[in-house]
Amino acid sequence: MKEAQHGKREIIPNINLAMEQAVIAGLLSSPDAIFDVADRLQPEMFSDQRLRFVYQAILSLVEAGTGIDMLTVENEMLRKDCGLYEQLNGLSFLSEMLLDVRTDAHIRIHADELVRCYTLRRLVNGLKKKETEAQLPSADVAQLLTGVEELAGTLRNGMAHT
Repeated sequence: MKEAQHGKREIIPNINLAMEQAVIAGLLSSPDAIFDVADRLQPEMFSDQRLRFVYQAILSLVEAGTGIDMLTVENEMLRKDCGLYEQLNGLSFLSEMLLDVRTDAHIRIHADELVRCYTLRRLVNGLKKKETEAQLPSADVAQLLTGVEELAGTLRNGMAHT
């Protein structure tokens, strides 16, 4: 039974781990691709903390003007958080993924999907908060509606800047 489930990917709403992995693999295989996505893709948009950590290391290297390759990324990961680096065993947790993605050809499309998923997660979380507030006996309808409109505006503006 476990083997049958192993082949299936777990579907989690508004999280696309395959796209997150494809972005990181694309960046590691084609270092200049960071310039195609850095302006739209923020570390917090990665739902997988391991991939977020790798992306943060890549961004740090770009900011420092250092070239991106497996060695410089691993060194930056080690510098940023030795404990997490050791827990992940460097970039070795990416080895299978790097075999699957050998190009950055669709990195902008993948990055756009990560932005979309991140925006949807923020929308769901924001609406859940508003739902909780709406259930309070002292709920102010006008204030709640204003809050929902502000949430929508913030998310819309975030999408426009990507």
